[in-house]
Amino acid sequence: VGLGELLERAAQTSEYITSLSTARTNELVSLVRSLLLSWSDPLLLLSSEAPSLPHVLLRCRAAKMRPDVC
Repeated sequence: VGLGELLERAAQTSEYITSLSTARTNELVSLVRSLLLSWSDPLLLLSSEAPSLPHVLLRCRAAKMRPDVC
C-alpha cells in the first residue's frame, strides 16, 4: 500500500468520523429540544399553582398529616 492510498484512507476515515459525530450531535440536540418542550406545560402549571402550595402544606402540618397523603 502506497503513501497516497494511506493518506486517502485517513481522509476518508476522518470524513466518516466527522459525519458520525455530526449525526450524533444533531440527534442529541433534537432529544434535548423535545425534552425541554415536553416540560413547558408542567412548568406553566407549577408556576401558576405554586402560590397555593405552602397553604396546603401548612394545613397538612396543622392536621399532623404527612404532605404525601394530603
